Amino acid sequence: AILAQELFRPNRVYQLALTPSHVPVSDGIGRVMASYQELILADGDGALTGPAPGARQRPRTSHARAFAKLCGAAACAALALGAWAIYGGGVRSAGRGADLRGVVRAAENQTSADEAGNADTITGYIYCDNYFEFYFNGQLIKTDPLDFTPHQAVKVSFEYDGTSSKTYAILCQDYASDSGYEYTETDKPKLGDGALLAEFSDGTVTSAEWKTYVVTFGPTDASISSGCSADNLSPCAIEDNGIPDSWYTESFDDSDWSTATVYTAAQAGWGVTPNYSGGMCGTITSPLTHQTATPSSIATTEDECLDPTKVLCGGDEICSGTEGRMIWGADMDRDNKMLFRYTVSGSSDRRLLSA
Repeated sequence: AILAQELFRPNRVYQLALTPSHVPVSDGIGRVMASYQELILADGDGALTGPAPGARQRPRTSHARAFAKLCGAAACAALALGAWAIYGGGVRSAGRGADLRGVVRAAENQTSADEAGNADTITGYIYCDNYFEFYFNGQLIKTDPLDFTPHQAVKVSFEYDGTSSKTYAILCQDYASDSGYEYTETDKPKLGDGALLAEFSDGTVTSAEWKTYVVTFGPTDASISSGCSADNLSPCAIEDNGIPDSWYTESFDDSDWSTATVYTAAQAGWGVTPNYSGGMCGTITSPLTHQTATPSSIATTEDECLDPTKVLCGGDEICSGTEGRMIWGADMDRDNKMLFRYTVSGSSDRRLLSA
């Protein structure tokens, strides 16, 4: 697969031994096949050579099969046909009889160099009701500077090597007291509703494909059966499942996690709109009293105090098409602290699968 990738790289020119003369071929398999004439692999020990002038022989089927085995991907049929040109006529970049093993080594070296050049900076926006911690490939990238209100979006930026898989991991927590309720020092305690929405420049967005794990849940069914309610908080209890070790790393096995539940913006809401002025983000309120807190704002950068309705979902508050979705656990009100994961296969993983 590596060999095929490198041989058909655009703008790379090889000399194919044709009958009756050599013809430069570049720009992919279409030109190779268009130029194919009476080609043959003359020697079966790794050396690629051309036919004698005027010779008319078929490519050896064993080498065509070998090339087909190398490809091992959906394009195998086309590449196997390309083997007629490559194995039959011989690839010539440094004179007659180039060594196949040398070509493969050169292809691998070139691929490594190309992949190193694919390193990229990924940017994105994260909105979590109320507090988040964001990890990428096991590294903590960003911690939400606010733990309750306002409900702001935060811009993030991080480096990607261009080859490895990409593991997005986010802890998102909706505020809840030990009873599962917020505003517990008022005469109207209520259950909060959590939501996570994120969009990244590589096309990764929150969706039903993300995996979820409930850390804390409440009030529990048992405590509700015992009389827990907004008017009677004393019987209320929450369930704490703990945070799994290394949950944010690439190697963590999330196969037994649930898939995320998608909610519309109308269901989840956008919360309290942030206000950024003079390097300060507000207005901060108390999760216990529902009153404006003291201080009512904290120092942040402007990128840490963005209006989510302006920077996410195309700015129309609808969240449709390829845009991100608001996700949470199956119980929006009682799932309080959540872990989310999503993995994108890297180019090195795809190459191994196709080899």
